[in-house]
Amino acid sequence: MKDRKTVIIFYTRGLYDTYALMIADKMKEYGKDCHVICIGDDEYANFASGAMSRAMYKFSMRNAMWMYDLFNGRAKDNKKARLKPLKNIKPDKTELNGIDNFTRDITVRFQKIKNILRRFDPDVILAFTPSTVNAAVKAREQLRMYTTKIYACLTDFCLDKRFFNRRLTGYFVQNDDVKKELVSLGVADDKIVVASFISDGSVTVYEREEIRREMCVMNDKPCVVLIGGRYGAGVIKNVMNTLIEYANNYNLVVLTGGSRTIENVAMHISGNMKDKVFLVRSVDDMAKIYSIADIVVATPTTCVCAESFIYSKPLVLIKGAGHVERANAAYLIMRGYAYDGAGKEKLVNSISDIMINGSKCNAIPERYIGSNIDAFVESVMELAENNYLEKKIILEQEAVGAAESGNEDNLQAIDGEEIEEINEITEVK
Repeated sequence: MKDRKTVIIFYTRGLYDTYALMIADKMKEYGKDCHVICIGDDEYANFASGAMSRAMYKFSMRNAMWMYDLFNGRAKDNKKARLKPLKNIKPDKTELNGIDNFTRDITVRFQKIKNILRRFDPDVILAFTPSTVNAAVKAREQLRMYTTKIYACLTDFCLDKRFFNRRLTGYFVQNDDVKKELVSLGVADDKIVVASFISDGSVTVYEREEIRREMCVMNDKPCVVLIGGRYGAGVIKNVMNTLIEYANNYNLVVLTGGSRTIENVAMHISGNMKDKVFLVRSVDDMAKIYSIADIVVATPTTCVCAESFIYSKPLVLIKGAGHVERANAAYLIMRGYAYDGAGKEKLVNSISDIMINGSKCNAIPERYIGSNIDAFVESVMELAENNYLEKKIILEQEAVGAAESGNEDNLQAIDGEEIEEINEITEVK
């Protein structure tokens, strides 16, 4: 039996890693009675597939958006897959019959998630991507680790149906709309928890004028911040071109995300507007960006949207990449939480409306975003504690059962010997 409860967090670099790493750090603050293991895809993916996926993501974003849309299209509804009966996942033969050196080597090298579960025997698994959800569920079934609880963490504002798995213990979701949709797919209501993944408790506020001076913004015009380098994606270039065209009315701060393509295009387009267009390759704290932002223009990625809401910044959403991001934008715009900036005309009209009339965005409910993340972490830790105690009781019962079984065998053996002795005495007489 392990000395402490264990929580494993599976995530993918560049995709929801902000949430995963922040939750891991928060859990580690809760003391030393829990192992918190945060594992990225470079550690559990085979044949450098994690790096290959990121390279393909960059290529498709920059050169072939249709390719990304095709891949991301799997997030759409697939009724046939949902209605199929659950297949029986056979137990791992190596667990039943023992592991020879060759099989162990194969498992360690190529079945990494299974090996991680075998090694750490986790009480709770948090999976932030569909691939890790399915891999963790399959490994648990093969290893017959039924006491291990696996939860999918859905951080988007809409339902990504790739997360749907009938063998999951439960789901942590961003809002009630996602919960309702999961219930409509047949998931029990008590398996779904609405939780905010980003906390306003971690908000840092910098002095506005100090950050403006640090970024060499010397005028008193409002700042429009463009976030979403996207590796030089065409949509970012088009938006940046439009924003620079009207930059006489504001300062444009472009967070390039390290994209040299975006930097080169911005420098070429801006020309002699160096005092109005400011390029930021990286920043040590995103709070600095939000401290000077009067308007945020961004792609509908969950993290940026959530941060904008936490800092109460008017948000203008440009066209997203893939089905999930477009669904995020539709959800936020339809409910008045953000402005529509998909297309040049809508982008210009939205920014003009905010600058002239002020922001008319509705306040997003606190329970959806900005609530204290401690509540989420505490609920996970409670699940891990309950599961740890449950496994402890099961092991103790098994030990008692084994001991009783051993005593019965001894008694039977003793009884047998006594009978033989009686027979021998009888025969002598």
